Amino acid sequence: MKKACELEAFKKHDLPQKIDHTPTGKVTLEEIRYARQDVRCTAALLNAAKREFDLHPIPISPDRAYSPASIAKGYLEAMNIEPPEEKFNVSNKNLGIAMESFMGGRSETRIRLQEVPVVPVDFTSEYPSTCVLLGLWDVLIAKRLSFVDATKQAQKLSRITNLEECFRPELWPKLRFFALIKPHKHILPVRTTYDGSTPNIGNNYLSSSKPVWLAGPDLIASKIQTGTAPEVIRAIHIEPRGNQPENATCKPARNG
Repeated sequence: MKKACELEAFKKHDLPQKIDHTPTGKVTLEEIRYARQDVRCTAALLNAAKREFDLHPIPISPDRAYSPASIAKGYLEAMNIEPPEEKFNVSNKNLGIAMESFMGGRSETRIRLQEVPVVPVDFTSEYPSTCVLLGLWDVLIAKRLSFVDATKQAQKLSRITNLEECFRPELWPKLRFFALIKPHKHILPVRTTYDGSTPNIGNNYLSSSKPVWLAGPDLIASKIQTGTAPEVIRAIHIEPRGNQPENATCKPARNG
């Protein structure tokens, strides 16, 4: 809480600050003063956070905001963006393809439990940036979706795309596809049991006689890391069609 009271975002609220004190476990005047100030700081921080929350014009109460994603969903509701499951008629087959490709809990860690030299290279606002680059906002506000065959395009992209190409924003919307591949010693996100008991997700070499579905960006990432692309058997590209009625006309700002 001490760090929260010192945050730049809360300085305008002139919050009381915690007392630097090491608790002794005894009931003393100093301990009582420390405890009372701690309660005072907690209440002030709660009220300041509530005032900041009220600046968001969204139909959600603070006790229902479980994460930053709750705030984002609140804005979508305030903008009258209809939830995808309510407006898109997507076949179970295509939903299955998307779910097989989904690796929400993936980790980029390559080496665990070992001390190695590191360099911080974290992205700024990675999720919003990726959303904008892939053109997912157009998908979100679309009236309907189509899944068109993109096998030849995916095969071509997997052959020619390199790291430098990925710095061209116009490339990214072309990666909005799912590909059925036959991996052979390609680095891919894999969901499996690594320690013999607990399922997990990791990026590692994968070979499989059975074709698997994965997302377009993961296909390109594998090509960049291994130098060769998996065999693409089939690919489908997500195409947004039209805009839903009364959707927001503004588009999210591109991260600079």
